[in-house]
Amino acid sequence: MRKTATRLWSSDPAYRDVHSRAQMGRRHSEETKKKMREMRAGRLCPWKEGPCPIEVRNKIGETLKGKYKDPAFKERVIKAHLERMLPTAYEKKIISLCEKNRLPFEFVGDGKLMIEGKCPDFSFMKKGYLIEVYHGHWKAQNYETERAKLFKRHGYRVLFLDDNDLDKKNWEEICLKKIKEFLGE
Repeated sequence: MRKTATRLWSSDPAYRDVHSRAQMGRRHSEETKKKMREMRAGRLCPWKEGPCPIEVRNKIGETLKGKYKDPAFKERVIKAHLERMLPTAYEKKIISLCEKNRLPFEFVGDGKLMIEGKCPDFSFMKKGYLIEVYHGHWKAQNYETERAKLFKRHGYRVLFLDDNDLDKKNWEEICLKKIKEFLGE
């Protein structure tokens, strides 16, 4: 029964619609929320009481790692994830800046452009320019160098704009100046 319901859920839009409306507004108890959290973390086994055996967790992990070795599968999963994501506040600022100043950059952070499983935020395809917008607190120290190397291998130049640029009062002037210098204007 469980497999049938899962299969129907993923393939039949009418089934999804009916069942999602039936669950709308329903609140789970704290105990149920705790069980769902533990199940997602792999600590509870969905088909029996108690913890999920470590061998099963390892097998599931290896299977998923194996699937990710297939570039088509990896790109499909990443694109599906990115399509659900909305632009961040920083990306929205740059979108409005580009529209206001008629800059040739298009937002591609929703998976329109993928390069080796990485998705830049903005692209000017005719010249091979990319803009990456990020919050420095959440990124590793070598984030910029690794991304720049990756994109350079594929013929792109990258401009990085971080929260230090976008949190200032005169962020528009700072970013516009950097983008124009980047474009060689």
